[in-house]
Amino acid sequence: MKRLFIIFCLLILTACGAKNTDKIAKNEIDSNVEKYEIQFFEAFDTVTTFQIYDTDEDRANENLEKMRNEYFKLHRYFDRYNNYDGLNNLKTINDKAGIEPVKVPDELFEVIALTLEREKTISNKVNIAMGPVIDLWAKYREANLEGAEEAIKQFGHAVPEKDELEALRPLVNTSKIQLDNQGKTVYIEKGMILDLGAVAKGYAAEKVGQYAKELGVKSGLISAGGNVKLIGKHPLKDSFSIAIQNPYDKEDNSSFLAVLNLNDTSVVTSGDYQRYFDYNSKRYHHIIDPETFYPGGDYNSLSIVTEDSGLSDYLSTTLFLSSEDEIRRISKEQGVEVIWNTLSGELKETGNLLEGEK
Repeated sequence: MKRLFIIFCLLILTACGAKNTDKIAKNEIDSNVEKYEIQFFEAFDTVTTFQIYDTDEDRANENLEKMRNEYFKLHRYFDRYNNYDGLNNLKTINDKAGIEPVKVPDELFEVIALTLEREKTISNKVNIAMGPVIDLWAKYREANLEGAEEAIKQFGHAVPEKDELEALRPLVNTSKIQLDNQGKTVYIEKGMILDLGAVAKGYAAEKVGQYAKELGVKSGLISAGGNVKLIGKHPLKDSFSIAIQNPYDKEDNSSFLAVLNLNDTSVVTSGDYQRYFDYNSKRYHHIIDPETFYPGGDYNSLSIVTEDSGLSDYLSTTLFLSSEDEIRRISKEQGVEVIWNTLSGELKETGNLLEGEK
């Protein structure tokens, strides 16, 4: 793979965290256009960066703050771990499981309804009712990070056993999610837990990207833990340069699977190299197959490139858990481009984004 010089806006698609800077910075590009940036950590449990290219500092900083406020609004809607005064959010739905329907904001209702529709029309690899299974794996992962002995001490074994997982299957049936389109209410049965981790970040990035354009932003980007939304065209060169992280780079993220030159689109990457634990020479990552309830996929990285960041986010998980034949079929049906790296280290694609890379 050819090495490229990294210029201006090269972003590593990663889901890892970093320190919370939560500040606005200005980097001068030339006498007319400057890059303004804001970075924070508190939303969606990942480092998020907003960048705007503009000729007016006050306008750029005002727009960045408006974009951040919109992003945090969506974060609160999709948060399943915290309640907020006067707000019915995802946690409210889970808290009211088996009790009553919950009237929710339009955006929350939309992302739930849209994902359920895509489960029927595209693939069943993303299941938003997988909360109980995801939570069980999270407990094992947390224990294993202290050592397999700690997990065995707590649970009697280092990895969830099949019977333990199968006992949760009645709770992950998405047909039991009841939606009222007129009243915008959501009802789930007792014991069910909705989790939007596979779709919420991309949906939020898409919404904020659209909002930025409404504010008059002509050029910029949103980067949030493996999700990049490009707004418009780069003002100073032909395109933005976006790097896909190399899963094998355990040092300083100085090498990449590929560098893509793009405008006004989105890139979302799923991988097995961020949230995981290893046991008996096998990796147990956070992307759980809703059919087996075990981590799935024959790849260590898979990226989707298409205009809609919400669709990209959904498909990155879906196709990570799919066969190569399914990847090629679904990418053609949905009109998206896919780049994936197999566990044997072979980099593949459905389009020609890698042309000149190898």
